[in-house]
Amino acid sequence: MSALAKCVRSRHTEVVKHRATLTVQMLAAALTGIASATLLTAEPVILDSLKVGGKTYSQVIILGASATDLYFKHDGGITNVKLKYLAPEIQKRFDYDPKTAEEAERRQMQENAAFHETGAREVAASAQTLSLKAVEPPSNPAEAVLADPISNQSLLNRPAPKLEFGKWLGERPETQGKTLLIFFWTTWSVPCRKVISEMNSYQKTFRDQLVVIGLSTQEERELADFSDVKIDFPLAVEPKGKLAGAAGVTSVPQVLLIDAQGIVRYVGHPAALNPATLKKVVEETAE
Repeated sequence: MSALAKCVRSRHTEVVKHRATLTVQMLAAALTGIASATLLTAEPVILDSLKVGGKTYSQVIILGASATDLYFKHDGGITNVKLKYLAPEIQKRFDYDPKTAEEAERRQMQENAAFHETGAREVAASAQTLSLKAVEPPSNPAEAVLADPISNQSLLNRPAPKLEFGKWLGERPETQGKTLLIFFWTTWSVPCRKVISEMNSYQKTFRDQLVVIGLSTQEERELADFSDVKIDFPLAVEPKGKLAGAAGVTSVPQVLLIDAQGIVRYVGHPAALNPATLKKVVEETAE
């Protein structure tokens, strides 16, 4: 085996180990909710079924409850749901208090944000140390670009990853032959709320050539209940976060700009966008 091949294999092994460590850390964080719940020590609460919105769980055994969530086993595994989405009689049975739950969720969001920020920094540091490779600068730099790749792992100027939007909240938009501006967001993120008006403006200005799509990994009901800011572009929910993962999204707000030819033109914070640059991208690649 050549020295170069050995080096590549060694670097790959280090990346895999680092990613495995982060995965264990994230799993531990997810289990924190169960650990902090009040576990039932008396006779277990057994339900034939439990309805949450449009989904019904069968053979339910309640494991415990926190101020915000109910944890239980069912015929498909173990999960948790928000108490605020359950029937009043279930809420009463587990002492659900809306004010206490709201304060607990606020703390959870702060802790989650801090955790993800730390994880993002570690991933970025690992990528820079282990995976960053210089690329040749373009021979004819374009004025319409919003960013330039410095790693061969960048999505820029490459075909977009598989577009999986999950479930549409409303009518599915027509995207054929149009530039796509995919807006990764959450309802609870203040920075996301601040840029929604800009997304609305882009959709209105370029409505015949561009489609803004708001994509969230939250549950459908959480988006349906959101009314703090008016949204004038299509929304979809994809709880598994497949597209977000493929695009390397580790924080929000984040956007993925894909031209009409299916090529990624930008991935990053929406603050880098402006009407003039979007117009150039739209006009350069319009079919």
